[in-house]
Amino acid sequence: MKLIEIEHKCKEIESTKRQLEEKLTELRKLESKAKEKTKEAQLLEEIAKLRGEDYEGEFELEELTQIRKGVKSYQDKIENLEQEAYEGLKDVAFDIPLEVPKVDSQGRSIIKFGGEPCSCAVGFVASTLGSDAPLELDKTELHSDKIVINNVVEPAQVIERLKILRSNISRLARIALQEKDLGVEEVADYLHGSDYREVWEAIKGRKRVSYSDLFSELGLTMSKEKRKVRNFFTNLEHLLKDKFPFIRVSPGVYELGFFGSLVWKRYCDKYHLEKETAKELRHEAVVKAPVKKEEKASKMSSLNKYLGSDEVKEVIYGKEVS
Repeated sequence: MKLIEIEHKCKEIESTKRQLEEKLTELRKLESKAKEKTKEAQLLEEIAKLRGEDYEGEFELEELTQIRKGVKSYQDKIENLEQEAYEGLKDVAFDIPLEVPKVDSQGRSIIKFGGEPCSCAVGFVASTLGSDAPLELDKTELHSDKIVINNVVEPAQVIERLKILRSNISRLARIALQEKDLGVEEVADYLHGSDYREVWEAIKGRKRVSYSDLFSELGLTMSKEKRKVRNFFTNLEHLLKDKFPFIRVSPGVYELGFFGSLVWKRYCDKYHLEKETAKELRHEAVVKAPVKKEEKASKMSSLNKYLGSDEVKEVIYGKEVS
């Protein structure tokens, strides 16, 4: 589906959300009114009993029932429209010029969209990742009216990065539709079952994180405790290779890549970890009791099967062990 078609779909979603908010405001007012009516009816019922009579007053306004039906109708419509938008994003097509892209002296290529800006569609994609527009996906920026490719030297690289952008958006849409992505699923499961779970959760899906951030987040002061944070990154990169969720920016500083953002999203959905309330996580002690040899062997066997290799090693506190 063309991005501009998804833009129109997203505009309809926004319009329906505004209508839903109006209906919810109306519902809240009626519920407050109904609450007062209910209290009044309960008092009258007690008086009726004292009179030896039955009270036949209504406890709920008919209008309230209709408003609730209207709210449900808008909610269903939004859900259906969002599903249609995600289905379109699975095979998204960009309205870009049919020409060889140019690369400027700064190693950047700017490719403008034809037609109207797609601010709603780009915002929709960004919000799915819990981000804001313009959306940056691994050095590629998606704006409402253009795509900016950074750190390239020739047109072939630009085209390859455009293909990766399209593939990433498609992957995001599949995740949003609860369609399983084997790589994302396996890494999320591995992180949840690993000894580094508390470090991963302490990152909370932030775009950039440093060792010092995590030392502070987890309240680590001792050198031995801090090693676990360092080894989280070094071991994970060694074990997961091309499925490593981060990009190393500088010594001790990492950025969560696009794949990593998908892993975080799936992790939160699957293990009921809300990004907004992640700061309330219980910070368990980082240093745990040593893992039994047979347990370590079992974990490594499982990961080897996933990675398709019998030669994977894990680095524990800077030392390789078979």
